[in-house]
Amino acid sequence: MLLKGEATLEFEQDEPVTLTPGDYLTIVPHQKHRVASTSNSSETLWLAVFYD
Repeated sequence: MLLKGEATLEFEQDEPVTLTPGDYLTIVPHQKHRVASTSNSSETLWLAVFYD
């Protein structure tokens, strides 16, 4: 979940996803991804939860 700022994630076989505060997504295990960019005007704060 993105708590503050803005971020764009890129996935190996999917379209990029841009998150704004309150947005969340589930990344399946072993899915290749990266943070492509974060907000230039404010800090970016994430809450990451890992579970089985």
